[in-house]
Amino acid sequence: MSLKELIKMFLTERLDIVIKDVCTEDTKKIIEQGERIINDLPDQDREAVQAYVNAFLDGEAEKTEQAYLGGVGDALWVMTKCIKMIMKRSEE
Repeated sequence: MSLKELIKMFLTERLDIVIKDVCTEDTKKIIEQGERIINDLPDQDREAVQAYVNAFLDGEAEKTEQAYLGGVGDALWVMTKCIKMIMKRSEE
């Protein structure tokens, strides 16, 4: 497993934990209802709808991952600045 794959796995697991924390029972019911409707479609229609939903979700997942990485990067930048300020003050 490459470092990139390992980081992606960690991010996916962390995002799954966060999403589970905010996913309400109402949302779960809506998702289950949608899945039942999709599963009842004729094969060709079901495959087309699943392909559309998967493409949409993949795009949103990529955006979420990038936003999460951006947030982590920003947090590290702020922490670095704070540590530098603290070190500078302790030297004075």
